[in-house]
Amino acid sequence: MTTILVNEPQFYCYQDEKHFFGWLEGLKALKEFKRTPEGLALAFENPIDDASLADLIGLFTRYRIDRRDLKAFCNEANRHWFAHSRKYWYRSVFGGHR
Repeated sequence: MTTILVNEPQFYCYQDEKHFFGWLEGLKALKEFKRTPEGLALAFENPIDDASLADLIGLFTRYRIDRRDLKAFCNEANRHWFAHSRKYWYRSVFGGHR
């Protein structure tokens, strides 16, 4: 299991918060999450499945959560698509140039 700690996004209304946590809880690889004073602790299966990782990228993008922590999920099985330098998330996850 891999746990990442992220800043909780700003929610603009109750429905916004409800949709965020609904999307998060719908991720197959999510084992648990906990709100802490330091942020949101998210525990995932590792290795994470491709569908969960793709949805996590989308969730972090939509809610403007720092994507650098997603680098922890890069492995030999997903590197060909996840670490592809032409993907829109590449620089925000891996840094550097495209």
